Amino acid sequence: MSSVVLCTTMWGQVAEHVGAQREGELLANFWQVMINKGATMRRVLDSRDSACETITSLINLRRPVALQIQQEMVDQGKPVSATEASRD
Repeated sequence: MSSVVLCTTMWGQVAEHVGAQREGELLANFWQVMINKGATMRRVLDSRDSACETITSLINLRRPVALQIQQEMVDQGKPVSATEASRD
């Protein structure tokens, strides 16, 4: 789950306190198990910059995992099910 980013959106459509309350409900009722296993939460604000920052963070997050899985599958001959990526 360390490769999972749970994003909230539509922050410009609700008051900050309402959005924060909904975000808390997501955390408490739906996302807690994933976060306990390494997933992270992120607010995607209503701007191009915020979206680009989110995409950049995802690209940076995935790069090491992609290289590792390539090494495990190609160099070590492991099936996908035996790689570190399948354990997350």
